[in-house]
Amino acid sequence: MKISVIVPVYNSGQYLERVLQALNDQDYPSDQYELIFVDNGSTDDSMAILEQQTNILLLSESERGSYAARNAGITRARGEILAFTDSDCFPEPDWLSVIDRTFETESMQLILGRRIPTGDGRWIKMAAEYENLKTEQICRSDDPSVYFGYTNNMAVRRQVMDELGPFITRPRGADTMFVIHVARNLSCSAIGFCRDMVIRHAELTSVRAYF
Repeated sequence: MKISVIVPVYNSGQYLERVLQALNDQDYPSDQYELIFVDNGSTDDSMAILEQQTNILLLSESERGSYAARNAGITRARGEILAFTDSDCFPEPDWLSVIDRTFETESMQLILGRRIPTGDGRWIKMAAEYENLKTEQICRSDDPSVYFGYTNNMAVRRQVMDELGPFITRPRGADTMFVIHVARNLSCSAIGFCRDMVIRHAELTSVRAYF
């Protein structure tokens, strides 16, 4: 198993079928990746949708919080690479292929990808591109303190997660804390930004939603 995709779920029923479609339609060998969905106490139809799937590993995590759910997925993952996205995000068809190809560079240990909106408005597109350009510039810095992270489009080598993880369980910011931890313990050059590693964020439909 090359890649484990880990997706925390909380009341995402309205998006799950499209998320599943995007992950099942990857142009990557189906026997080389696994899909791990971790329900975190959903009260909508999320579990009913996921229970119908035959090609995913479905877990439940009682400790509330997306980082606790991701950690539960990590403990069951079999892949050499851990790829994280969210249950309201739709990876592009070459998402896993790009991740695999980027990790062919041995020094690369953690990758952040580009996030684009599902909305077509000019201003939301500009806001999203600003965020992507900012991330790209920060990932060229040699100062660990300026780094940040996001787990809706992140991939990391399993060995690094075993050595420096898991995520701290807190409401927000554990992804940034982990990325800074990697930069300080390995090097800033171990972290990269890949523009071709793309997900579409369902909730980024307008500037109002963005803010």
